[in-house]
Amino acid sequence: MSVARNLVSRMNRQKQANLKKVEEYKLVIAEIEEEREKLKDKLAHLEKELELAQKKLGDNKRKIEALDRERVIVNRALEHAVTAADMQENQRATHEQAVRNLQVRSSEFLAHILLVQVLPARARPL
Repeated sequence: MSVARNLVSRMNRQKQANLKKVEEYKLVIAEIEEEREKLKDKLAHLEKELELAQKKLGDNKRKIEALDRERVIVNRALEHAVTAADMQENQRATHEQAVRNLQVRSSEFLAHILLVQVLPARARPL
């Protein structure tokens, strides 16, 4: 009987050791499952951030395209303004030259009139 007791005692100790190992494995499994859930949450969060970043990238691309179109329009307007300013400057210069020509011609005409009026008056006998 003592052999049977020893055997039963040893089996009980083995059973206790096995139960302890099972409990330890359950704790490890629970920790792993918890870590797995955390990683799933982190992955979901990162996927949302990626989606938001992609949306923002698309918005930025559209803004860049709009700004580029606006830049082209402004450059065209600037070219037209420069051309108009050049034309206006040319017209101003032409006008000033015409004014100077008229001033010279009017001076010459006045001189001619004075000569015509003064010379005949001097040529007349008193």
